[in-house]
Amino acid sequence: MSKHETFFPKSSIDGEVSVADLGHHLGVSRNSVSAIAAMFGLTKFAKGYRKLDIFRQIHGIEPLLLPARLAELKATGSGPINSADTQPEQPCLIAEIIDITDLAVTLWEQGLVHRADFAFEYGFARGTFCKKLKSGGISFPPVAAIQLSPNREMYRPLEVILWQRHNIALTLPRATLHSLIGPLAPPQMRLANPPPADRDPEAVDQAVFALAAASVVEKKRF
Repeated sequence: MSKHETFFPKSSIDGEVSVADLGHHLGVSRNSVSAIAAMFGLTKFAKGYRKLDIFRQIHGIEPLLLPARLAELKATGSGPINSADTQPEQPCLIAEIIDITDLAVTLWEQGLVHRADFAFEYGFARGTFCKKLKSGGISFPPVAAIQLSPNREMYRPLEVILWQRHNIALTLPRATLHSLIGPLAPPQMRLANPPPADRDPEAVDQAVFALAAASVVEKKRF
């Protein structure tokens, strides 16, 4: 773990996971893990695969920015307990979000699920659901499926549930350095010395930490 990661909840991003644990998270057998890891460019270290790399390279999201996204979701789903109160409390009213304290942990524990396995969530028998999937009769969240193989399109359960039950797009922060160094990035968040294309994990962590810190400072101004 880099020195920058210690500023964030340890449980979200701590350590490395075994081949078996990664297979469980991806919803595949451990025998499929090495091929999937190679396809997504994951590096295997002494103790396994880094959770940070799994989030960034397979999920395509930045785990260090998930706490801010969770705060936004809870604020968006808030409402007054009693409109007659002069200063009503603003609890999150979305049942699937209210008890989440660490979004990265929730996403990790839920893992990935094949799209056909959401049949029950949509209220269909599996066979009927698969037919509707083929005909385009099912509305999935507006995100790209995580393609682990030609016949294995995977989704994050929380993403699908929020979309199906509440029409809420989870919109997780994307893992990309382009947003930190490109011309569209806010001036105060651009990196003066962006890491090279063949960056190591520590360089990525430094870049993301710079963005997260700048974001916190920017929000405090309002």
